Amino acid sequence: MGIVSAENVHMAGLLSICLATVGLGLVIGGGVLTGIAYTEVPPPFDDPNYDRYKGSNPKRIVGPIMMVFGALLMLSGCIYFAYALWISSRKMKKAYSVSGEPKSVTIPLT
Repeated sequence: MGIVSAENVHMAGLLSICLATVGLGLVIGGGVLTGIAYTEVPPPFDDPNYDRYKGSNPKRIVGPIMMVFGALLMLSGCIYFAYALWISSRKMKKAYSVSGEPKSVTIPLT
């Protein structure tokens, strides 16, 4: 039967909304973290090691990774919902004949 069937499109919709919400939160959080890391104000004194110190900030790595992972989650949520709708429409089209008369196809509720 598979994970996605005609009777659980509602559940697939809720799952895709949750994936997109978590993904959006990661994209926003990663953008804020990246913005904070790259807009650091340098100190007024001349320190030759400051550029090396500034480049070792873990926020400069974690922020973009969060943004990419969030974008992948949003994309996967949209793809999963489109797949669920496609499977649902295929099952509904299969349930009716060419003449429009319904066939004796039962879709289980559980």
